[in-house]
Amino acid sequence: MDLPSFPPGLKRSAAMVVLQHGEFFLLLKRNKPPFQGHYLPVGGKLEPYEDPYSAACRELFEETGIQADKLRYGGVLIETSPLDYNWQSNIYIAEIGWQTPPACDEGTLEWIPFSDLERLPTPPTDWHIYQYLRAGKPFALNAIYDQHMQLRSMVEEISGSRLDVRR
Repeated sequence: MDLPSFPPGLKRSAAMVVLQHGEFFLLLKRNKPPFQGHYLPVGGKLEPYEDPYSAACRELFEETGIQADKLRYGGVLIETSPLDYNWQSNIYIAEIGWQTPPACDEGTLEWIPFSDLERLPTPPTDWHIYQYLRAGKPFALNAIYDQHMQLRSMVEEISGSRLDVRR
């Protein structure tokens, strides 16, 4: 489906799914920008008239072939930059059984132990997301990037906590 061009600066809507099995996350090592070579959850843009939950289920199936029984809403990530990177992402988590990572056109899916996540290349917002999801705490993250796509600030809006962006 061809979509009309998107006005610069407006937020695009996305849905992401963190797949978990105990202490492991099934993450995508992306093979294209943005965040090429980084590990992140599967997901993508909402289509016209699509709600976030349906988009999360669709993206999960399209990228992995997995149909999770139940997705749990974790929170929202708002990303703002002066560039063409402005997103509102709804984050879900699903507990799934252990399986061989399926093939994916977007990159390579790998089981990553939570204990390894801080040492692997991930988007600068994601370490905080994984911590909130593991704790079962809802979150509303507001992330601000500069013109070089360096994360300059991140606030968890429910508590008002300013989060550490050094990574």
